[in-house]
Amino acid sequence: MEQVNEHFDFKVSADNLLNPKVRFEEGKNVAATYFADSYVLKEFRRGVGFSVGVNYTF
Repeated sequence: MEQVNEHFDFKVSADNLLNPKVRFEEGKNVAATYFADSYVLKEFRRGVGFSVGVNYTF
């Protein structure tokens, strides 16, 4: 948090910047996705988050 003056504070944050894939698999060969013995149940990315905050203190 960065104090701008005696009354205002300013904050910027970000999370999950790399945004990796999340994958749920089932089957014998879950490490190798090209075999017919494995099945991808779900694959997604969680997303990247950003926030900005301003606080005023009396």
